[in-house]
Amino acid sequence: MFRSIRFQLFRRARCAALALVAMLLLPVLSGKALAVTQAWAKVEPGHSAMWFDVSRSGEGWVLEVLPGDGAVLYWFTFDDDGNPRWLGGTGRIERGEDGDTVVFDDLYAVRGPRFGPQFNPADLVRERQGHATLRFRDCESGIITFDAYGREGEFALTRLTRTMGSGCRPAHGVPGQPVLNQAGQSGSWFEQATNGQGLSLTWLADGSVGVVWFTFDPQGRPYWLTGTGHLEADRLVFPRLQSARGGRFVDPFSPAGVERRTWGRLELRLDCTTGDAAYTPTEPGFAAGTMQLRRLTALAAPACPWVKPALTDLYAISVTELPITVVPSGLQIGTPPPGVALPPWQYGWQDLVLATTVADDGTAHGYARQEPVDYISLLPGEHPGFIDPAYRARFQPIILAPGATRWERTGSRSDGVVPIMAHAGTLLYNHAVFTPYGIQTGLTPIHADLSGPGFVDITFIDGRFPEPYWNQAIAASRDLRYAVGEAGRVKSGESGIGESDAYPWKWSIDGGQEALPARRALYARAKPLCISDDGSRIIGAAWPAGAAPESADHSVAVQWDGPRLPAELRNAAGRTLILPTVCSRDAGIVYGQWRASDIDADNKVAGFWTRDGRSAPTGPLEPSAEDPRGWPYVIEHVSADGSLAAGEYADHDDPPARDALLWAQDIGPVRLSEVLKSAGLQPDWPRIHVRGISPSGEYLLLASDPIRKGPARGDGSTIHTLLLRLEKIHP
Repeated sequence: MFRSIRFQLFRRARCAALALVAMLLLPVLSGKALAVTQAWAKVEPGHSAMWFDVSRSGEGWVLEVLPGDGAVLYWFTFDDDGNPRWLGGTGRIERGEDGDTVVFDDLYAVRGPRFGPQFNPADLVRERQGHATLRFRDCESGIITFDAYGREGEFALTRLTRTMGSGCRPAHGVPGQPVLNQAGQSGSWFEQATNGQGLSLTWLADGSVGVVWFTFDPQGRPYWLTGTGHLEADRLVFPRLQSARGGRFVDPFSPAGVERRTWGRLELRLDCTTGDAAYTPTEPGFAAGTMQLRRLTALAAPACPWVKPALTDLYAISVTELPITVVPSGLQIGTPPPGVALPPWQYGWQDLVLATTVADDGTAHGYARQEPVDYISLLPGEHPGFIDPAYRARFQPIILAPGATRWERTGSRSDGVVPIMAHAGTLLYNHAVFTPYGIQTGLTPIHADLSGPGFVDITFIDGRFPEPYWNQAIAASRDLRYAVGEAGRVKSGESGIGESDAYPWKWSIDGGQEALPARRALYARAKPLCISDDGSRIIGAAWPAGAAPESADHSVAVQWDGPRLPAELRNAAGRTLILPTVCSRDAGIVYGQWRASDIDADNKVAGFWTRDGRSAPTGPLEPSAEDPRGWPYVIEHVSADGSLAAGEYADHDDPPARDALLWAQDIGPVRLSEVLKSAGLQPDWPRIHVRGISPSGEYLLLASDPIRKGPARGDGSTIHTLLLRLEKIHP
């Protein structure tokens, strides 16, 4: 198969995962490929995969993206009589402003050697049969245009497999899809003594292994086998390889006419450069045997052996300190009551800047908490005396464009709103109102369009809940067509929430607000925390009847799926995720805590749950012999795809030091104080908090606790904020 330099593909390549056993069983989904007129995608290492045309289930293409913009293509197909045959060639990636093209000037077919002991490389006949180009719309689809065996055509390509460590994944990995040390074995392998045949091996993202064996039948005709396997001790075991026949090259092709047969068993033992194979056919005419394998191609990523990267291996890190001042509001405070003499500083207001969310372009949003200077400076339990408690604090939304030197106020309301989400120029706000006693009595969700005048209120759930009640938006879809939150009664003289006091709701731009089914017989309270962008799934927390409403020890994670009652989120072992905190934009990845065991209920660890059944702890931070669990931490922010998460931890000192952390599948938990040090910035802050993460995960907002400006009362306080940027380092 790989005799000449040209047909030996290259010395290094990327793996092309071939789980054709699955592909051959796929139903016909669509018709002929159609040319598209749109911008094409950049070809990345993640395009190394097995691809197929859904209307031609039974044949497929294996693409290996190589280092240095090289590429390898295998096309396993059939001749006009339905017999298996295959083509292969080496190519190059041509980069262009309108997207990239993978060009294969020469596609070769081979024949001649006989399978088994009679294999003679001298019998190999190699014939040029055409050429092909591939272009991709995105990471999931593309087209192949070809001229082969005297026929021209174009087929639509759909991804069938994902390669472990490179399958168009985030640089930092996918939760629940760890990269194994041997993942870099993906690529092409051959035996020198039987030069002309070979194996294309792929470690798949789910931990299984795919293989395509390009070989010959006992008569010297081209033949190919496919299978999926798994790791057993030091062996890759493929219990059932399959052969196929019955398709046709180009037209007419009927997936129903493709016949699959079990051919036999294959076992491999591999390191990063060499290995051996043992095969046991059950198909008549094929003899059992072994091969001594050598690597022919290696993918650009992952390396072999794979080594856990540091954050700085994946991203260039930069830090910008954001301003702490706001464009003046001109807000004035009234004069003190008659007979009260106060220093001048007690007549002023200060803006305490709190950044809360950041968009993909680095635009930061937040609010200025306008407070009387004497109030912000008071010790706990003290009161300002003359200032009307109704004016204790005012909230006003603010925005900081990239490169700006001061925060700008937005909107026309001066009584205050708090932004909780920002995306594509729109915000979701909560409108805060305070009583003279400092108790929050109303929280109105507001949908704000920064390009228009003012704000548009989301209406209350009129008539559904007893008054007086509070109403709070908690999360929304990125296009703000859907939102979730809570409403409930305020008990006279109390600020807390008791059983049956809180009611979950969902809002849509078309249908307004409606109550969510709460399963009151089982749960005293069910609180929604996030909603998928299509509005179909909602993740929240529930507290069983009799449990404290906000107790982490008694909460369980639940999901509303359409109009159904909430169902608990359980892993494969039946254990329930507790205290969910954040989730991805499709509500398919949820972060929270797992109980380490049913016996020790106090032993809780941070972890995640995914809709497709994966779940795991996110790993210990700073484990030691004294405390193998490491420092406790919680995940509080997440990128839109759920792959990059951030939170806070506390060490075991007394009092504990607190810091911010970042987590991803491939890098594990990372202390952000150490990241700041590596960037040459070591802020002298009592604590570091993560305030927000952009949907793309490129930007993080880090903030300090309020820091008093000076020792004297009335000096006021400030909150320092940093914008940390992670710029991907392309291989």
